[in-house]
Amino acid sequence: MFDYILKKAQDYKVITFDVFDTLVIRDVIKPIDVFSLTKGVWFKYVRIAAEVLARKCSSKEEVTLKEIYKFLPFCDMNREIEEEFKTCRADKSMKEVYDTLKKQGKSIYAISDMYLPKSVIEKILENCGYSFDGVLVSSEYGKTKTTGKLYKQFLNEFNLKKEDVLHIGDNEIADFAGAKKAGVEAFLIPEKKNLLSYSKVNKKHMHVVGFVNNRLQYKIDRCEKLGYEVLGPIVVSFCQWLHKKRKEYNFEKLFFMSRDMRLVYDVYQKLYPEDNSQYIYISRKSLNSALDNAENLCKYLKKNGFEGEIALVDTGGRCAAQPILDYYAKLNDSTTNVGGLYMWVKTGYKYIDRYKKSEACFFSRGIDLIYSQTYSAFFENLIGPKEDKVIAYDCFGEPVFQKEDKDIGNISKLQKGAMDFANDWFELNKNALISPAEAFSSYVNLQNFPAKEDIDLLGDSEYDDVETTRIVNFNGCFSVWNIKKWFTDLRFSAWKGAYFKKSFKHPLLPYIAYLVLDSLLLACIDIKTFKNIKIEGLLKYY
Repeated sequence: MFDYILKKAQDYKVITFDVFDTLVIRDVIKPIDVFSLTKGVWFKYVRIAAEVLARKCSSKEEVTLKEIYKFLPFCDMNREIEEEFKTCRADKSMKEVYDTLKKQGKSIYAISDMYLPKSVIEKILENCGYSFDGVLVSSEYGKTKTTGKLYKQFLNEFNLKKEDVLHIGDNEIADFAGAKKAGVEAFLIPEKKNLLSYSKVNKKHMHVVGFVNNRLQYKIDRCEKLGYEVLGPIVVSFCQWLHKKRKEYNFEKLFFMSRDMRLVYDVYQKLYPEDNSQYIYISRKSLNSALDNAENLCKYLKKNGFEGEIALVDTGGRCAAQPILDYYAKLNDSTTNVGGLYMWVKTGYKYIDRYKKSEACFFSRGIDLIYSQTYSAFFENLIGPKEDKVIAYDCFGEPVFQKEDKDIGNISKLQKGAMDFANDWFELNKNALISPAEAFSSYVNLQNFPAKEDIDLLGDSEYDDVETTRIVNFNGCFSVWNIKKWFTDLRFSAWKGAYFKKSFKHPLLPYIAYLVLDSLLLACIDIKTFKNIKIEGLLKYY
């Protein structure tokens, strides 16, 4: 489209642009969602009604924001203006078109059908990196693009010939048909679509899903899109939570556990480079090796400054590494206290001897704690392994690695998408927080209700359980003749929702039944297993 617009524009001296949804995009799904961000969902409907009344009572084609707020006497219109400033961004592709036309020496104007004051729209455009030879806003003249009168006003005001002008916009009625009424040539760009796969639009999630949707149009690879939409908000939200908890608990240093925390560590370094944090090579195998040779592990911990008031950062689960490492760290320095900051925990977490400075971000209590029993395996495969595994420590306190040859091509693309989201969010919304509930909602939908194309993309990726297997270890649909094999494959499949979708024509009821029963069963096993367990026993389950 970029080349086609430029080719079309080369025959015209003057280019006019529509503003909203052309040059400028809002980080919401629908423009009226800005009203919800202003004062809640209820206000959206009141605000819409006030605008309808203002238009009915006006003799002009367009009304002003002040005229609308006359019907909202106890509301401040400046709050709506503030939300417009917060949500508006430059459209990446149209900014490139604008920059190229500007370099070519074209005269460039902005024409907008909008109730906002001209000064506000000029400020929005300035914030997005635009400057124009002139800006016309319908609220200033009481004329609109839809009738063609605002285009005629533009031609008269700047003494231009209509055959010299090309208008570019996204609305078929206002930007195309309206321009034609005034005799101005127009180029219609496609309207923005909802490209979200797993994010649901509601009053709590509007900002993030709008932000994601506006940028998915620039992603071609499906795995990168999934990473951007599903994984990116989780990692950013978790990093923001870690930063907050580090201050609350006064941790001197955060240690991010290999390998699951590599992506999180990279994002944390991007967001909070001033924090004292480090990536540490620890695994189940490397801790098991310490049973026979604790001295080597202690050397590794000492070399890496594993002492004082510190915290492990990990996906969680039963969090057995925390008391184990606390035990070994105290062999170096008895004053060391190891806390834990986790994505989520399992019920067995309650029964492991831990210090109070331990907390989970996403699921840590109530029914969510039971439900989260089934989450970890699939999520750890999305967020984690893309490097060699540490299996022991040598006599110098250096980690010894085992070469990994697993096929994780699509998982790497997924993680790239997540990192792209983190970079974009950091650049545009550095101080804007993403709530845990907001961040995790799309992942829940991906795990439980995946699309077939995403199962095909990710299901064959390999991971280590008792043995190396696939994320969806599927070998045939469910039947009474293969019931034992079916349950075996289900056990070794990390992505249970995908396995059920491949097995049943209508998977919802059997999957929900399995999810409830399996979550309760795993919770009961956790409680029974981890009561009064010793350090040596923990290594078996870590």
